[in-house]
Amino acid sequence: TKYPTYTEASDRIFAIPGERHVQREAFWRSRIEDILNNNRLKDLSRRFQTRRMEIVQ
Repeated sequence: TKYPTYTEASDRIFAIPGERHVQREAFWRSRIEDILNNNRLKDLSRRFQTRRMEIVQ
């Protein structure tokens, strides 16, 4: 196998945290979007529920 040069190795080592950072940011962004969507849906269903109760009474 061909070993990487010092420059290649150091470039690679310094590139990794940046990639991890990007992945982590994407992960948390999607998590937060999911949470917000869930809350929005819960809120909508709750309002719909109270609305239906008002109509029934």
